[in-house]
Amino acid sequence: MYEQAETTFVEALMQHIIGQVTIPKVQVERVVGPILGMFIARALSAKLEANLAMICAEFPLRKQDRQDWESSNIDWLLYNRTDEELVFLELKTTGAINKDQAQFYLSLATEIREVGSAFLLKSVDGISKASRAKKKYAAVLACMQPHERFSNCNEAKLVYLVPKWTAKTWTTFFKR
Repeated sequence: MYEQAETTFVEALMQHIIGQVTIPKVQVERVVGPILGMFIARALSAKLEANLAMICAEFPLRKQDRQDWESSNIDWLLYNRTDEELVFLELKTTGAINKDQAQFYLSLATEIREVGSAFLLKSVDGISKASRAKKKYAAVLACMQPHERFSNCNEAKLVYLVPKWTAKTWTTFFKR
């Protein structure tokens, strides 16, 4: 009975949050992200039929073709133990597709296939050294333990978590 009440509450909460997507300035991703983060590795494991582990939420990625250490964040970085690959997971609550962002993530996946994923660790270390928030980046580096997981990874995939009503738009975009 308790588990059913909990499920009903979570479903009602999510419907309430998602219902606010039409209100200007309401940032649904910021509200729903921490809730989904608690379950995302298990849910995605079931969907992909693999064993995924959460590495880090809001994982910093160094922007390409820049001399400084400015970064952008992917919503979640996970590790697929079954296929020994990284999974970049991005949450979108609307139908809007940021083509530049998608290309950036896909280029990182290509780079991982070509040279391995060790550069991610070096990037976070560099971002940390250039940042005033060194303790926060130290926490990210701690999430990346053991480091061998990154040095030995030669595969990555990009996954978007989107509302069902936007799926056709996203499928069409990625078929190009």
